[in-house]
Amino acid sequence: MYGNTLHVVPVKEDTIAAFRGQGKEDSVARLLAERSKDNAHK
Repeated sequence: MYGNTLHVVPVKEDTIAAFRGQGKEDSVARLLAERSKDNAHK
């Protein structure tokens, strides 16, 4: 339609709080588990 576009959406400083209630049932739990794995590799 309009070609390539980029949409920037500001989020709260606390991204976990901003994410809560936005996805499926266990989205926050899965996100936190993935972050935990990522932090373990640092």
